[in-house]
Parts: sequence; C-alpha cells; structure tokens
Amino acid sequence: MATLSILGLYNADPTVWDEFAVPEGLNRVDIYTDIMLECAELEVLYPDPDLMRAAIGLWSRKSQNEWSRLYATAAAEYDLTGNVSVKETEHRKSDGTSGNTSSTTSSGTALNQSNSFNAATMMDNDKQTTSGTVGSTSSGTTGYNEDITRTRSGNAGVPYQDLIAKEREIAKFCVEDAIKDDFKHRFCLLVY
Repeated sequence: MATLSILGLYNADPTVWDEFAVPEGLNRVDIYTDIMLECAELEVLYPDPDLMRAAIGLWSRKSQNEWSRLYATAAAEYDLTGNVSVKETEHRKSDGTSGNTSSTTSSGTALNQSNSFNAATMMDNDKQTTSGTVGSTSSGTTGYNEDITRTRSGNAGVPYQDLIAKEREIAKFCVEDAIKDDFKHRFCLLVY
C-alpha cells in the first residue's frame, strides 16, 4: 500500500496550503516549507488534498491565539541580568485646611502733664487714649497634591550563571518549530 506525505500531497496539489494562516510577523511560506521538509517521509492523516486544505485552515485559525502568544513572548524585550522591575506610585495630598492666622491688639493712654514753679501737684495738659489693633493680621492656607514614583530594578539574588543558562534555553525556542511540531503530531501518522 502506497503512502502519501505532505510533500507528495503538495506536489500533487499546491493549493493544499492556501488556508494556512500564521500570526503577523511570521513568514507562512517559510513555515509550511519547513513543515514539508521535516515531514517529507511521514504519511499524512488525510491523503485527500481538499480535506487536508480545509483541515490545515481550521487548525491554523484555531491556533492563532496560542501562536500569537508564543511569538509575543519570544520577541519580548527584557534585561538579561535584571529579574526584578517594580514601579510604585505614592499619592500625597493636603487640602490646606490648617492655615496660620495671627494678630496683635493693644490699648493705652498717653498723658502729658506739667506743674507750675511753686505748685506741689501735677496738672494734666494733654490726654490721648488709643485702643484697637496694632500690628498686622495675616491668615493663609497651604495645600499640595503630588505623586511620587519610585522605580526599582535589578537582580533579586539569582546567580548570573543561572540567568545565562535560562537565556540560552530561551534563545533555543523557535515559534516556527513549535508550529511544525504541532503539525507533525496533528496530521502525520507517527508509525515508523
């Protein structure tokens, strides 16, 4: 009994990949070409080109969310040696209801007296009386409204060797290979 691979199916009908969709940023032609090269020796589950085209389209549309997330995490920018990044915002506010008020009040009498050459008692010549506010009166309020933002980043005690080893693992991850492996397990008969 003859078997048919995805490469053989593509050679018979090149439209088999027409419904294959990948997230923006990935090259669909490179991915399906790599799938055909990787799976050239494996028998496909659906040897009919029309059924395979529909199945590939359904599978790729259904997988868009997963693939998009894988691609976003693979393309994420980060600091290799900094595994802590914290941003804190503190809001401080005062409405200023406790203001300062001060005033000075005084009163008094100014008396101008004199006596004659041979008189024993003093006589009033002029008398002035004052009362009321002397000095200044001031009042005021002081209020503020401010945000204080603190940013901390760095390494939270993880040895650099461990961070480098994890970076190497991340660098080996390939979204295209994840899609290829998914295709292989979904559409190829893995009986050798």
